[in-house]
This record gives sequence, structure tokens and C-alpha cells, in this order.
Amino acid sequence: MQAKPIHKPWQLLFRVYRYILPLLEQEFAYWYERAKEIPNRELRKQAIASMDSKKFHCQGGSVYASQVISYKETLVKLIVAYQTISDYLDNLCDRSTSLDPIDFRQLHYSMQDALTPDAPLRDYYEFREEKDDGGFLTGLVLRCQEMIQKLPSYKDVQQHILNLSTLYSDLQVYKHIAQEKREEALLTWWDQHKESYPEIEWQEFAAATGSTVGIFALFCLATEPVVDQKEIEALHHAYFPWIG
Repeated sequence: MQAKPIHKPWQLLFRVYRYILPLLEQEFAYWYERAKEIPNRELRKQAIASMDSKKFHCQGGSVYASQVISYKETLVKLIVAYQTISDYLDNLCDRSTSLDPIDFRQLHYSMQDALTPDAPLRDYYEFREEKDDGGFLTGLVLRCQEMIQKLPSYKDVQQHILNLSTLYSDLQVYKHIAQEKREEALLTWWDQHKESYPEIEWQEFAAATGSTVGIFALFCLATEPVVDQKEIEALHHAYFPWIG
């Protein structure tokens, strides 16, 4: 049975503080301890730094789970794991030791694998010097794979989610390469998509792709036993690019 609709702000706040935040703190603490155990010094530094400075991403994302209290544990675990991957990889691309787009792309394959049930794990660190994270990144991927299989209608929203995830990864690759190459790469990327989004500029497109909230909204929709394709399309188009 799905949760009743929320009609008043205090109902949402009650749900968040009573049901969601305790689960968030528990799950975040688990992955924080895992981050502290990463053998490689640089990877450990970036994992901890990302969680120290970007916890609010997990907090904000987990609010989505308040829509469906019956799936709160599944959604919180899924959102925290996926957002932690996002924040960790952002640090590895932005603040770490590489400017290699091939490295960035290989790292970000983990985000699509996390959204694909039974996808085989890869060597996500194949093209960077630092490799030994003690299973931190693959653990996050496996957590996501485990949770999405508990969403009844995930197969119906999966392609939309993967599309958003791939756009997010594209952005992370292009915006983190050598500074003198970034704008050209972003504009070339925009050329591939601009006909689909005539109402916005390339900077707005790039900004919209950098959001994960559309993915979280689709996670929540996938808790429904049956989802109409028109509803999926409407939600997708509301979040991308506008809400994103």
C-alpha cells in the first residue's frame, strides 16, 4: 500500500524527521566508515572529503523517500548510495590527480552499472594510478543494484533513468578536463542535443544535466505496482530540463 498524499507542509516535515532522517544517518554513517577504511591514501582522502562537504546532497535527495513511506528503507539506501557515488566521483575528477577524460568516463560507468540490475562490475580505476579502494565503489554499485530490484516498476522507468545518468556523466567528463578544452567540449556536446531543447541555452542544458533529482523522482514513481507510460514521460519532462 502506498503512502497517502501529503497535503500540508507539516506532514512532509513530520515524515522527514520521523522516518527518513534516522535512516539517512544510519546509512550515511555506514558508508562513511567504509570510506575511512579505503587503503589508498588519495582515494580515501577524496571519499571522506566528498562525504564531509556534500552530505546535504544525500539529505536533500532522501527527502524524496518521504513520498512513499512503505518503501522508505529501499529508497533511502538507494538514494544515499547513488548520491555518494556521484559526490565521490566528482571529487576524483575535480580535486584529484587526473585530467584524463578516458579515466573520467571509466569511473562514471559505475553510475550506469549501479542502475542496471545484474550488470557486471568493471575496473572503474583502470585508467588512473590510484586503484585500491577496498571495494568502496563496487560496494556502492552493488547496493544500488540490490535496491532497484525491489522497486516493482523499475523496468518501466529504467531507460529514462539511464538517459539522465548518462547525461550527468557526460557533463562530469567534459567539465573536468583541462580548462582550455572544457568550453569547446561542452559546446560540441550541446550540438548533439540542442534540437531537442530549443527553449534553453547550452549553459542551462549543462546545469540541468548536473542534477540527480529527476532520477530520485523516478525511483519513487517505480514503487508503484503499475505505472502509466504517459505519467513517466510527464515526470521526466518536468524534471529535465526544467526542475533540474
